[in-house]
Amino acid sequence: MKVNLALKVSVDPPCNIEFISTKGVWEDTIRYKLIIAKGALWLKITENAREFSSKYNVDSNIVNEAEKLIAEFMPVTLDPTNDLVIREIECKSSLSKQLISSIEWIKPTNHHKPEQKVAFTMI
Repeated sequence: MKVNLALKVSVDPPCNIEFISTKGVWEDTIRYKLIIAKGALWLKITENAREFSSKYNVDSNIVNEAEKLIAEFMPVTLDPTNDLVIREIECKSSLSKQLISSIEWIKPTNHHKPEQKVAFTMI
Protein backbone atom coordinates (compact mmCIF):
# COMPACT_ATOMS: atom_id res chain seq x y z
CA MET A 1 0.00 0.00 0.00
CA LYS A 2 1.22 3.48 -0.85
CA VAL A 3 0.37 4.58 2.69
CA ASN A 4 2.93 2.15 4.18
CA LEU A 5 5.63 3.44 1.83
CA ALA A 6 4.92 6.98 3.03
CA LEU A 7 5.23 5.75 6.59
CA LYS A 8 8.63 4.15 5.92
CA VAL A 9 10.14 7.34 4.49
CA SER A 10 8.80 9.51 7.32
CA VAL A 11 11.14 10.66 10.09
CA ASP A 12 11.57 8.12 12.92
CA PRO A 13 8.31 6.16 12.80
CA PRO A 14 8.02 3.62 15.65
CA CYS A 15 9.14 0.08 14.89
CA ASN A 16 6.61 -2.46 13.66
CA ILE A 17 3.83 -0.04 12.78
CA GLU A 18 1.99 -0.41 9.55
CA PHE A 19 -1.42 0.22 8.10
CA ILE A 20 -3.34 -3.04 7.86
CA SER A 21 -6.59 -2.09 6.17
CA THR A 22 -8.44 0.61 4.33
CA LYS A 23 -12.09 1.44 4.07
CA GLY A 24 -13.82 3.95 1.81
CA VAL A 25 -16.15 5.91 4.07
CA TRP A 26 -17.65 8.49 1.71
CA GLU A 27 -16.61 10.53 -1.30
CA ASP A 28 -12.91 11.46 -1.18
CA THR A 29 -12.48 9.89 2.26
CA ILE A 30 -10.50 6.76 3.06
CA ARG A 31 -10.09 5.38 6.56
CA TYR A 32 -6.91 3.46 7.37
CA LYS A 33 -6.38 1.15 10.31
CA LEU A 34 -3.00 0.86 12.04
CA ILE A 35 -1.81 -2.43 13.44
CA ILE A 36 -0.84 -1.01 16.86
CA ALA A 37 -2.01 1.95 18.92
CA LYS A 38 1.57 3.24 19.20
CA GLY A 39 1.38 4.22 15.53
CA ALA A 40 -1.73 6.32 16.14
CA LEU A 41 -0.03 7.99 19.09
CA TRP A 42 2.97 8.76 16.87
CA LEU A 43 0.67 10.30 14.26
CA LYS A 44 -1.01 12.49 16.91
CA ILE A 45 2.20 14.51 17.16
CA THR A 46 1.70 17.47 14.80
CA GLU A 47 5.19 17.36 13.28
CA ASN A 48 4.91 13.62 12.57
CA ALA A 49 1.46 14.03 11.02
CA ARG A 50 2.70 16.88 8.83
CA GLU A 51 5.77 14.89 7.72
CA PHE A 52 3.70 11.78 6.98
CA SER A 53 1.07 13.78 5.04
CA SER A 54 3.75 15.42 2.91
CA LYS A 55 5.07 11.98 1.93
CA TYR A 56 1.63 10.44 1.34
CA ASN A 57 -0.62 13.15 -0.06
CA VAL A 58 -0.33 16.87 0.52
CA ASP A 59 -4.13 17.17 0.70
CA SER A 60 -4.52 14.43 3.31
CA ASN A 61 -5.96 15.17 6.73
CA ILE A 62 -5.23 12.89 9.67
CA VAL A 63 -7.90 12.21 12.27
CA ASN A 64 -7.04 9.85 15.13
CA GLU A 65 -9.83 7.60 16.32
CA ALA A 66 -9.03 4.71 18.63
CA GLU A 67 -11.46 1.84 18.79
CA LYS A 68 -12.66 1.25 22.33
CA LEU A 69 -13.81 -2.01 23.88
CA ILE A 70 -15.48 -2.81 27.15
CA ALA A 71 -13.68 -5.34 29.33
CA GLU A 72 -16.10 -6.79 31.86
CA PHE A 73 -15.37 -8.09 35.34
CA MET A 74 -11.89 -6.65 35.76
CA PRO A 75 -10.59 -6.87 39.34
CA VAL A 76 -10.92 -3.52 41.12
CA THR A 77 -7.33 -3.99 42.33
CA LEU A 78 -6.17 -3.40 38.73
CA ASP A 79 -4.05 -0.26 38.32
CA PRO A 80 -4.99 1.03 34.84
CA THR A 81 -2.13 3.56 34.91
CA ASN A 82 0.56 0.89 35.29
CA ASP A 83 2.11 0.14 31.89
CA LEU A 84 3.43 -3.25 33.07
CA VAL A 85 -0.12 -4.29 33.98
CA ILE A 86 -1.36 -3.26 30.54
CA ARG A 87 1.42 -5.23 28.81
CA GLU A 88 0.59 -8.28 30.99
CA ILE A 89 -3.07 -8.06 29.95
CA GLU A 90 -1.99 -8.01 26.29
CA CYS A 91 0.25 -11.03 26.82
CA LYS A 92 -2.36 -13.09 28.70
CA SER A 93 -5.00 -12.17 26.11
CA SER A 94 -2.73 -13.12 23.17
CA LEU A 95 -2.87 -9.55 21.84
CA SER A 96 -0.12 -7.79 19.92
CA LYS A 97 2.34 -5.80 21.99
CA GLN A 98 1.44 -2.12 22.38
CA LEU A 99 -2.11 -2.77 21.13
CA ILE A 100 -3.73 -1.33 24.26
CA SER A 101 -3.01 2.38 24.59
CA SER A 102 -5.01 2.98 27.79
CA ILE A 103 -7.45 1.48 30.27
CA GLU A 104 -9.97 3.45 32.27
CA TRP A 105 -12.74 2.52 34.65
CA ILE A 106 -16.24 3.10 33.25
CA LYS A 107 -17.54 4.03 36.69
CA PRO A 108 -15.15 6.27 38.67
CA THR A 109 -13.37 4.39 41.46
CA ASN A 110 -14.85 6.68 44.11
CA HIS A 111 -18.26 5.26 43.12
CA HIS A 112 -17.17 1.64 43.67
CA LYS A 113 -18.70 -0.05 46.70
CA PRO A 114 -16.24 -1.05 49.46
CA GLU A 115 -17.05 -4.76 49.02
CA GLN A 116 -16.91 -4.61 45.20
CA LYS A 117 -14.46 -7.09 43.64
CA VAL A 118 -14.85 -6.43 39.89
CA ALA A 119 -15.87 -3.60 37.57
CA PHE A 120 -16.03 -2.75 33.87
CA THR A 121 -13.25 -0.93 32.04
CA MET A 122 -12.94 0.84 28.70
CA ILE A 123 -9.87 -0.24 26.76
